[in-house]
Amino acid sequence: MLMTCLASAADNEATIRANFIKPWMEAVQSKDPARVVTFFHPQVQACMNPQNREYFDYIAANETRFERTDSYHVTSISPLEGLPPALLPADQFVYPVKPTYQVEVQLGNTTLFRYLAQAKGSWYVVYPCPNEKGIALIHEQIAKGKEQRRHAEELASAIKDPLLAELKDLVGQKRIIDAIKRYREATGTDLTTAKMVVDVVRSAR
Repeated sequence: MLMTCLASAADNEATIRANFIKPWMEAVQSKDPARVVTFFHPQVQACMNPQNREYFDYIAANETRFERTDSYHVTSISPLEGLPPALLPADQFVYPVKPTYQVEVQLGNTTLFRYLAQAKGSWYVVYPCPNEKGIALIHEQIAKGKEQRRHAEELASAIKDPLLAELKDLVGQKRIIDAIKRYREATGTDLTTAKMVVDVVRSAR
């Protein structure tokens, strides 16, 4: 029995590596949110509707924010016991299907955790679907995020040389963490704001 379970786990890992991670990473690096959505589990796609569209559009767009690179490292593929850590209120966001595997991928300075479930022999990413209260929270958070982005753009436009040149140089070397640290040292801003300002500087290059 143990050997059968181990063999099954090994088969699942090999399939996830070959048939999910590689094409999923290609979709992520394609900068095409619609392509990313094809890797959402069918039951997740089934719960998408006009009321929660902003939520899923945000998820898909967020997946394409990374700079293009052929270099990524699969850190871990492992069976998942129970549900993933609750990053969103459980009474507002419910998984339409239970994820059974967790993958961890290192992409540059970012570690990606994704939770998978199988459907018709293929593996897909599972995200929780929002109920009415969850949709209200999404709209509130999106509005807050837009305001934070507007503020970050104002701060970025106010940066002058030599700090601006220094930040651009660090960003050009892909030393994003160092750029964030340098901006915080120079301005005393909080980490979240510094990240957003550096992101604006990077986008403007």
